[in-house]
Amino acid sequence: MIKVKQLAHVCIFADDLEVTRSFYRDVLGMDTQFNFLRDGKILGFYLNCGSRSHIEVFQKDAASYSDLNQINHFCLEVENIDAAIAHVRSKGVDITSKKHACDDTTRHGFAILTT
Repeated sequence: MIKVKQLAHVCIFADDLEVTRSFYRDVLGMDTQFNFLRDGKILGFYLNCGSRSHIEVFQKDAASYSDLNQINHFCLEVENIDAAIAHVRSKGVDITSKKHACDDTTRHGFAILTT
């Protein structure tokens, strides 16, 4: 039996790598761990989510939120969910309100609505 310890990484696609990097850096405070390079050109990067968890981002022209066979969402654990929601909204990002899990906790957080 495999026992999952934590999320290692989530891979997402982005139409514009630098806009995507800016969002995760400037709105969510994530640092780039390293870039994926091919022939000297950045084709993606790893973002540090704390501990050993990462978001892996790769260039995919015309990628959009509504594409099929892509990740619908992922959840990030934060210290203070109300403060996190207020911060993200203060950056002009459209997000949902807190979502309650089936056990009536808010551990599932909120969804960031991107296009």
